[in-house]
Amino acid sequence: MPKHFSVDARAMLTWGRESIKDHTTAVLELVKNSYDAAATIVDVQIWTGLFADGGRHIRVADDGIGMSTTEVENNWLRLGYSAKRDQKFAGGRRRTGEK
Repeated sequence: MPKHFSVDARAMLTWGRESIKDHTTAVLELVKNSYDAAATIVDVQIWTGLFADGGRHIRVADDGIGMSTTEVENNWLRLGYSAKRDQKFAGGRRRTGEK
């Protein structure tokens, strides 16, 4: 069954303040997500011009705590939602943005 995005009420308040302004910030956010998932290993791979579209591709893989299908549907597909508001620690570490 197809899944759809929904928008959390606080989304408009945070999009301007927390928007990703450049490629470096985007990659940093992906690595921070790995840290917040209590990852101890993060593998970042970047390819340019190797695919049919000639574009750039990035892959970030880690050994952190993943998301269940329910979490993806209820949290990740909900724009503006942040589970970090209620969870201050990941694997015994303070989450990024909470330092």
